[in-house]
Amino acid sequence: MPGRAVPRIQWDANDRKGTHLSETWTTLSRSHFDLPMAQSNGTVSVIVSAYERPTHLWFILLGLHRQSTHLDEVIIADDGSGQEVRSVIEKFASMSRIRVVHVWQKHQDYRLARSRNNAIRLTAGEYLIFLDQDCVPWAHFASAHVSFRQPGVFRVGSCVHLDERSTAQLQEDDITSGRFESFLNKTEMKRLRKIQRKDDFYAFVRKHLWSIKFKPKLRGGNFSIHKADLLKVNGFDENYVGWGQEDDDLGRRLYLAGMAGQSVVASAITFHLHHPFPADATPRWREGRNVQYYLRKDASAFAEVGLTKKNGAEPDDVKVHVYRRP
Repeated sequence: MPGRAVPRIQWDANDRKGTHLSETWTTLSRSHFDLPMAQSNGTVSVIVSAYERPTHLWFILLGLHRQSTHLDEVIIADDGSGQEVRSVIEKFASMSRIRVVHVWQKHQDYRLARSRNNAIRLTAGEYLIFLDQDCVPWAHFASAHVSFRQPGVFRVGSCVHLDERSTAQLQEDDITSGRFESFLNKTEMKRLRKIQRKDDFYAFVRKHLWSIKFKPKLRGGNFSIHKADLLKVNGFDENYVGWGQEDDDLGRRLYLAGMAGQSVVASAITFHLHHPFPADATPRWREGRNVQYYLRKDASAFAEVGLTKKNGAEPDDVKVHVYRRP
């Protein structure tokens, strides 16, 4: 809502100058949440959601390393992973020319919405791209999101699903060489173009004829948005704990706030790595633990428990590590 302070991280002066990789972590405190909204500076931040699965994360980071357009920073939103994931991030930071930030929260159930909000607070970019750690981006993924971006419009991509065998056979060299993109065959491209046409139809109908509720659908593992637009709805709703509906909720609130969705399904492509379903995932979405809250009658565009909290409470278990090359 207008007038609410937007939480942002206050960086140490030494960090602004650029330091060598170190073992120093910063714990968030009340003073970290008092900066105004970032000015529009044309920079791009990628937020990668992560929890364990270090090999998957490594492949995703390698995919970001070979993007055809410049990225200003990568922020890993970590829901409480152990040392293996931290080692992967350190390895990537040592080879990357861009700013790398690891924001970690203690693992207490599946708190994806809260973890993403932690990362949003840290972003320096005015345009944000969201990516899940099980989705390897092809070389033109970021370019598809940032080209011709517009305020008031969020963009959604999609993925090619790899089966268990194909995922197990992937090697680091398959990612760095781009060979993994061969999974985008004619059949898959035809499927993605079909989704693209469907999304374009929804967008046209919504704009020119009548309102179709919340279409095109926001896909949380592959979407982008101006940070200013995300702040208008207070980011992700942290009342969503456990599997499901936090992405549907954000999409609904963005539409309620008067924003439009735009499909880049056939160009912002990722390759989804196979993994077991979460323990609390359900075959039918209506059986999920968050469905009753999602279907409540009083839903509004602004999340009461989001980037800012109704009661003023802020995370007390979040740690941040900024990696900067000299």
